[in-house]
Amino acid sequence: FPDGQFDLVYSCFVLQHMSKADAKALLRECMRVIRPGGRVLMEFFGDPAFFHPTEDRFSGEPFGFRDIQFDDP
Repeated sequence: FPDGQFDLVYSCFVLQHMSKADAKALLRECMRVIRPGGRVLMEFFGDPAFFHPTEDRFSGEPFGFRDIQFDDP
């Protein structure tokens, strides 16, 4: 697809099946094809209540949607 082609890129339960290198490549590709101001929505497996009811056990970040800025590769 051309650069900046999409308003939304959606990935459902894919990221956790990829190697770290492939996951980084997927994220770079998502950022390449998304329009300025577009959204990338990634859903991956996890039961927040299993670890902690309100935050990620590794990062301490709250669960839920948030905007993430990526620098150019």
